[in-house]
Amino acid sequence: MYLSANDVIQHIIDQKGRYSCYIGAGVSVEAQPPIKIADQICKDLRSRLMKAAGLVEGQADNRIAAINERLKWDRIEDRYFNTVKVVLPNQDSRVNYFRELSEHSRPGFCHHGIALLIRHGYFKSTCITTNFDKLLEAAFILQNELECQPIRTEEEARFWESAYDGKFYILKLHGDYDTYNIVNTAEETIKLSDNLTTIAKYLAEKSGMLVLGTAGYEQSIRRLFDDFAEAAKSGARTLSAGLLWGVYMGERDPGSRLSRADLATKIKARIDAGVVSPYIANIVQRMNGSNPLFAFFPIWSSGSFIFELIRQTEKRALIGASNLLLDHTMRVSRVFLDKGLSADAVDDHIAQLNKQREKLRLATEPSKWPEEALRASPNGDQGPALTILYGDITSRSFMDAKDFKQKRRAVVSPEDTFLSAGGGVALGLLQKAGEYKILNELSKFSPITQGRVAVTSGGDLPVHYLIHAAAIEVSQSNGKVSYSATQDSVRRTTADILSKAVALEIDALWMPLMGTGVAGLGVVESLDGILLAVRDMIADLTGKQILIFVFQEKEFSRAKIRQRLETAFGDQYQVTEVE
Repeated sequence: MYLSANDVIQHIIDQKGRYSCYIGAGVSVEAQPPIKIADQICKDLRSRLMKAAGLVEGQADNRIAAINERLKWDRIEDRYFNTVKVVLPNQDSRVNYFRELSEHSRPGFCHHGIALLIRHGYFKSTCITTNFDKLLEAAFILQNELECQPIRTEEEARFWESAYDGKFYILKLHGDYDTYNIVNTAEETIKLSDNLTTIAKYLAEKSGMLVLGTAGYEQSIRRLFDDFAEAAKSGARTLSAGLLWGVYMGERDPGSRLSRADLATKIKARIDAGVVSPYIANIVQRMNGSNPLFAFFPIWSSGSFIFELIRQTEKRALIGASNLLLDHTMRVSRVFLDKGLSADAVDDHIAQLNKQREKLRLATEPSKWPEEALRASPNGDQGPALTILYGDITSRSFMDAKDFKQKRRAVVSPEDTFLSAGGGVALGLLQKAGEYKILNELSKFSPITQGRVAVTSGGDLPVHYLIHAAAIEVSQSNGKVSYSATQDSVRRTTADILSKAVALEIDALWMPLMGTGVAGLGVVESLDGILLAVRDMIADLTGKQILIFVFQEKEFSRAKIRQRLETAFGDQYQVTEVE
């Protein structure tokens, strides 16, 4: 009844083209930004109800108990359906809510990987889903595959063809908000559309099914899989290649350290905790005796599982295409593990990355136009023009200002030696430049030596180059990732930045302070490192404009910056405060 993830991968590869893929909401959690799963949706909707009633969680008020009873809050199998029905009482409100949930999300790697496996024939040409989002459709489009058609209604079902070469389908069992037929209340989920059910049953004939990202609590889904099981039991060849159901384990992948017995114990514990519907568990157990490929297997990340499946195909074209579509988190994990960092250290770094990503997502104040604080002009005929600014270095509109239009320009992204784009500024620049575009360029360089830089295109930013500057050394200690930067590492890194600026004939260069975030370097030490490198190359930089960004005046006053400029350059520069 329990298989390892590797067992499942081998069955899919050995029986190429026999398995359909079925995905639920758990897959869309890996989108960027993540789409809420049922439990998160319930909490969000319940908080709306509480707020409307003037209630606060934890206060002594009988109305809270009444709300919980109304939502069937203590019954996990009923909570979602009742909460949606109560808080979003009509189709319009539900359509608008679910559209807003997903409108800004991009496909995660799992969506891209499934699309690739379908296109390369490892999965059947139709993917089944209960999701309302368009992430799988978007994955096909982003891979320049336009022959992908969602099947969401009785009428659209007639356009589905089982063996049309080169056409792909997404069978949306619970409808879609665009066709105004989303299915998510208890009454609506009792029965699926007849025509969509017919297609799903056809896909199960003489085939198998891989299930990812769903618990199977909807009554209609339970009935569908029950029908599959009953047909198989009666001698039909329904799901003859098995039903392989992924169980989300909610912890870090232990790799190969667990025995099969230990793995089975952990999977069973997760099922008993409600991660899979007891009804589905009963179906799988009932059928396992006659077909051992009716089984559960562990999933720690749907994207990681799909990537490992792709890797084990050993098909270079497929693997190469998938490498270009790895999301930021997966790419960082892969680079760190490949270079010998422990899984604990990787988890620690990913946690830091997610904090920065969430901080950017929750930012409510618009970025202020960078404010000039001081200008330093050479007294002689040698040296660059220096400007110190307060504000956001990632401001796209500032980079595109008319003063820079005719200049060849570059912006420096403060990086670590793994080029992980894990800091706030680096992540902000990455998102604005285009993640896939820049990460694919960076993958050709990582890792690099502390004090060196890698140069990529500016992507979608209005600059010619991004200069990724590794002033921070990444290492691990006691299972934790550690970051270190010094004034000297900033000086060496800046020297390499400036050398590249000279070689590439860059006229305007945006530079942030480096090493002042997770590495804990002081702002004075960071600025001094930059200024010392500029001083050492002053003649080579004549005619260039260097803009050094400090995020806020409260962290580094004008008076202190003036002092550092005068200490570095003496009477070589005239320093002027900008009012």
